[in-house]
Amino acid sequence: MTKIIDAKIAHFGNLANDAFPIVKALRDSQIEADLFVYRPSHVCSLPQWELCDLDVNDIGNPYNPNWEILNKDFIQPPWMHVLSLSQGLFSKPQRFWQVIRAMRAYDLIIAHTPFPIYAQFSNRSYISFDAGAIRYFDANNLRTKLFERGYSKSKVIIVTNPDTMDLFDRYGFKYQFVPFLIDTARYRYKKTEKDLPYEYVFFMPSRQYWKEKGNNIFIDSFYQFHKEHKDSVLAITEWGTDLHRTKELVKKLDIEKSIIWLPLMSKPRLIKWYNLSTAIADQFVLGSYGTTAPEAMACEKPVIMYLSEEHNRKAFGELPPVLNAKNQTDILNYLLFCTDSNFTRRVGELSRKWVEKTHGSEVVINKHLAIYMKIIEK
Repeated sequence: MTKIIDAKIAHFGNLANDAFPIVKALRDSQIEADLFVYRPSHVCSLPQWELCDLDVNDIGNPYNPNWEILNKDFIQPPWMHVLSLSQGLFSKPQRFWQVIRAMRAYDLIIAHTPFPIYAQFSNRSYISFDAGAIRYFDANNLRTKLFERGYSKSKVIIVTNPDTMDLFDRYGFKYQFVPFLIDTARYRYKKTEKDLPYEYVFFMPSRQYWKEKGNNIFIDSFYQFHKEHKDSVLAITEWGTDLHRTKELVKKLDIEKSIIWLPLMSKPRLIKWYNLSTAIADQFVLGSYGTTAPEAMACEKPVIMYLSEEHNRKAFGELPPVLNAKNQTDILNYLLFCTDSNFTRRVGELSRKWVEKTHGSEVVINKHLAIYMKIIEK
């Protein structure tokens, strides 16, 4: 799509860096779009975390990181704006009008979490962008009610997670599925300078939250695999509300010496670990993936996870080439398959091609532009 949009566009919010690659790709396509991030914010929702080699131990509080350190090797693009949102007992009205004033400078707003709450009062056309927030709409509080109203007032909602489509249907919201954008120039296979001294390296980067991720299911399966394959290791990212439960399970199974605990990592470090690994473990409950699976797939790595065949076929028209496993038996079988380097190579190549076809910049941006144009031309 080559038509230039004659409108001022801005993405507000960048939860888990879901907006930054989109706005960058729009800019690369000569579309004048802006990005608004805010502080304080969790470091995972900042472009610095996506692009810079950062040590989580250097940045201070990850929910309110040190911006001097974040910006040490980061050149802020002119189209990125930072909302320094005031905090405290009497700050909410001030924060509200600060965001509304910023929004009213644009013709079309793409409101990522939590900005649909604000966009409904902006007197501007807006699209809500949902990367799973609707899963938590069962909470009976004012914030959730404002979120629901924000979604209902949207021109349309861009949905990235196939499993949530049932919820959108239940609420009667207007939505369109658009995959996450993966920068395949950055997320790609690259031979690491130094391999780990293990035959098989499995990596579980998802946060420790058993209810959604099913981390315990994979750990139990790895325990069974490790009985026969002692020269294997499981790398686990040391974060999430169930971290203590995960550590207790590892201790109970007596596999502590075969676990590598890793800190929360910025994306350049995460890419290195994708490339160090035999295969990646994502999640085993929801039936959809976020960005971890396609990032790893772009690095030509097999991803072991559970996908709902019904929802993913509805979203993509076919099933992504993950190693689809929901229970311990299925996971263990795929772990055993991954001992065959020819198998992992074939799956890795298919995975890369899938990401290029469905999550590549041009593909995703064209889907975004088609949605924007329908709204702007009305």
